[in-house]
Amino acid sequence: MQTTSSTLANNIKKANRLAKLASLFAVGAFAILGTAQQSQAQNLVITNARIIVGNGQVIERGGIVVRDGRIASVVSGDVAAAPAGTQTIDASGFTVMPGFIDNHRHIVGRAEGFFPDRASKAMMELLESGVTTVQSGGDAFPTIVQLKQKVESGEIKGPRIITSGPLNFKKYQTTDELRAAIDEEIKQGAESLGEIHYPEATFPAVADEKETAFLKAAIEEGKKFGVPVQVHAVSPPAMMAALRAGATELIHTPHFGWVKDEEAQAVKNAGALVSSCTGFGAPVFNVFNHDNKPTFRDGKPWPAEIGRAH
Repeated sequence: MQTTSSTLANNIKKANRLAKLASLFAVGAFAILGTAQQSQAQNLVITNARIIVGNGQVIERGGIVVRDGRIASVVSGDVAAAPAGTQTIDASGFTVMPGFIDNHRHIVGRAEGFFPDRASKAMMELLESGVTTVQSGGDAFPTIVQLKQKVESGEIKGPRIITSGPLNFKKYQTTDELRAAIDEEIKQGAESLGEIHYPEATFPAVADEKETAFLKAAIEEGKKFGVPVQVHAVSPPAMMAALRAGATELIHTPHFGWVKDEEAQAVKNAGALVSSCTGFGAPVFNVFNHDNKPTFRDGKPWPAEIGRAH
């Protein structure tokens, strides 16, 4: 189902809470609307569906009209007669809801062997979990662009992909060189940039002037094209410095340190999209071990180390 990214992003937490009420949402969304590329020019009417609108409203029996791949209307009760030739699907027993956005996913990993071995499976796993849009969080380039093209052409079934172009500040001597590289990546199909590990060295937790200047230049250059920069700030001070540099998309959680109330408020006031959380203390699974036990980002037991860390 297609709607604006901002609307879905604002409602993603609410949608997640409602997911338990819709045990068939992944099956329903996939079976009814099909894959992303199929829906782009699709005209259909869905009837007799339980519809979770995304703003908290639930329609127990209603219908959806899709024209040219976009939702034209959502109604409670019966849908007016569809134009001749429009596909109609009786969704009795299914729940329909907006597709999820995965705002930070490392999709490709190593480019070697990705298309013959892993691409189709990775894309289907996202679709079957209800994800209809996914933003690359930093992948082999231009492999991620090629994957997007294969999905859009129908060669691979998968969600819409927002591609990312890599940024390695060490490769460039000046901000002009960095800006030129960003321009070239965008020309080749990058729709976002990063992720930027800021600062690249976890210790110290505050970047030097050169690295901050490069981050600011990258953000400014991206804004010229409407392309966001994904910033992984490694500490609360780095997060605040990233905001001052113009960052509007924060991903992951700081590796260490504790965010003060006023710092969290500053993130909110900046209107920054936070894909993880602003504070430190979120559990990590299956990174330092594979027995489903939570740890901190440095591998220490969670939550046993909270008191000592604080």
